[in-house]
Amino acid sequence: MKTTEPPIDSLLEPSQAFKEAVRKIGSQVKAATLLGVSQAAISKRIVNRQPAAAEWVLPLERETGVSRQALRPDLYPHESPSTVRDIPLTGRIGSGNPISGLQLGEPAR
Repeated sequence: MKTTEPPIDSLLEPSQAFKEAVRKIGSQVKAATLLGVSQAAISKRIVNRQPAAAEWVLPLERETGVSRQALRPDLYPHESPSTVRDIPLTGRIGSGNPISGLQLGEPAR
């Protein structure tokens, strides 16, 4: 049975993931330009070992491929099989019983 390795960015602390995203962009100045902030704002977070600001996460993920879960696991927790569960529907649509195939964390089909 083949096991899959977790993405390398999932092994990083959030502050390290932020630093890695900045490295992939090419420089603190380029990252600041992308995010619409000063280079000093980027530098301060790196020096203080802080994660990316919440509003920076999605642009950083889009630009660098460093996942939102790695950048801010407090805002974007990793989904695990134990967090996926059936959603019961009640009212006119359903009887309160779980609908087969509809799960939390998965778009409705």
